[in-house]
Amino acid sequence: MTKQRKEFITHCKLSGFSDSTIRDYVNGVASLAKRYNKNPAKLTENQIKDFLVELRDQGKSDKRIAGVFYGIRKYFISINQEYKIKSIPTPKRVYHIPTVMSLNEVNIILSVSNGAREKLITGILYASGIRIGELANLRLKDFDIDRKTLFISNPKNGRPRYAILSTKSIDLLNYYKAVYKPKDYLFFRGSNKNDPISIRTLQLIFQNIVKRSKINKKITAHTMRHSFATHLLESGCNILNIQKLLGHANLSTTAIYLHVESSTFLSVNSPYENVDKEASKPEFFMGQPGLNFRYQFS
Repeated sequence: MTKQRKEFITHCKLSGFSDSTIRDYVNGVASLAKRYNKNPAKLTENQIKDFLVELRDQGKSDKRIAGVFYGIRKYFISINQEYKIKSIPTPKRVYHIPTVMSLNEVNIILSVSNGAREKLITGILYASGIRIGELANLRLKDFDIDRKTLFISNPKNGRPRYAILSTKSIDLLNYYKAVYKPKDYLFFRGSNKNDPISIRTLQLIFQNIVKRSKINKKITAHTMRHSFATHLLESGCNILNIQKLLGHANLSTTAIYLHVESSTFLSVNSPYENVDKEASKPEFFMGQPGLNFRYQFS
């Protein structure tokens, strides 16, 4: 690792970024350096602009381009060359409505989870709505069984919080502890009970569960978090409480679930229900001038 890269990583860590964000930022700067085969600190403003335009011309997604841009911007700020990116427009932020499972689909995921470990992984993800990275770092001391709560000490945004547990997830926890006998971390690496399981391993376990479910949706571990939030909203839970449970710093982040929750706005009757019944019959239109359906739809 070069001294320059190490200093950039240190700068990002001091800024409070997660490991995954730091990795993305470093990769973005590395791709810029590779494009010109040159120390990125020596590149010009026009070279940076041309590189970003090339990414768009190559058909890279808005999300990908934005990620590279933020990494490059952070890098030049860290070396006191912010002037090189001040005139570059910030890529538009793309909002995606998250994929959410129905309650029946959640039941399928839970039912095809095999063994104590898989059942606890899916059980906690849905019962608590925590991120998979938070799940990987859970310790036994983080559980408060009496209060049915879970303490997230090292979340993505650096703001510790409490999450909720259910009686069913507590039962799964007790079953898992009896089988695996963890010492410190809830999920540990191989036979070493003093090291936490890797996030990648948890992701692979979850992907295998999804394959067995045969659900025809793009489902990741984060889909469990989306489903947790949406199902709470549909059951009438206050969105401010959901914000706290998810650990969102801004309500606008939680508000995305207002676009997903369907129990209210999709249950509204279409105004077409109020038109005259006689006028809505097919035979009514068949007799009207200029409305020959047989011709139009043949």
